[in-house]
Amino acid sequence: HDPDSLDSLKAHANQLTHLCPDWLSFTHEVGRLDVVTEPAVLEEVGKSDLNLLPLLRNLGEGDVWMPEAVEALINGPPQRQDRFLTELIATLARMEADGVVLDWQQVDPSYRTNMTAFLGRMAEALHRAELEVWLCVSTGGDLQVFDLDALAHHLDRFVAMLHDEHAEFDTPGPIASRDFFNGWLDTLVKGYGKPAQWVISLGAYGYDWTEGKETGEQISFADAMSRAGRSAKPSCTFHLPSFNPHCTYEEGAVGHSVWLLDAVTFLNQLTAARSHRVAG
Repeated sequence: HDPDSLDSLKAHANQLTHLCPDWLSFTHEVGRLDVVTEPAVLEEVGKSDLNLLPLLRNLGEGDVWMPEAVEALINGPPQRQDRFLTELIATLARMEADGVVLDWQQVDPSYRTNMTAFLGRMAEALHRAELEVWLCVSTGGDLQVFDLDALAHHLDRFVAMLHDEHAEFDTPGPIASRDFFNGWLDTLVKGYGKPAQWVISLGAYGYDWTEGKETGEQISFADAMSRAGRSAKPSCTFHLPSFNPHCTYEEGAVGHSVWLLDAVTFLNQLTAARSHRVAG
């Protein structure tokens, strides 16, 4: 966790409506939760009007996705599902949270029917407890496991993750080019549910790809600026038609290629999202 994030929250809490800390994940025991909270953050939420919706991800140790944790739950017996939902609701109640945001990735698309049924059950149980359910929607293959037409009738919001067009395991390239962003924005917001059900996730980070290495490194915006500065580069190139900034530098004799998202990409994407009348 970035130690500056709490200071940033304190400085900007009055400008925010929702806070989504990365606090919930799955344990190795099927259908059980791993919970990490930060008392200082809870205290800050208590002082403000923020809606607290912690993130529940199927991300395990070493940042490896655990599709089997979700699959065992959605394909499992009703008793296991009930136990999980009871534990989730109790956990959210202890935090005085307003709901949960699900970020479930790499789940086998053949389980789509069971996923829809389970998320319907989850929404019903959480709505009875006056809690909201939001679902992160990634572009590409992960989208296939979610029946967005059906889920629009059950879930409160969808969060469109409109970045990672190129990521760690890809060749260097823009993280959210204008065509990629606008194309997915149109497809999702106009195609499923109501615009007011959609929240758009905008990136503010970069990737550094090292020549000769198979994977890139995800870096913060500040890291990207610092690496560009150390390389004595006078500027980043704002690439057309992607409208994403890019720079290259050398460390020793090894070339690096950095693509990032910045204030300009954020403003362009914010303007496009607002024109679709999305929720946020």
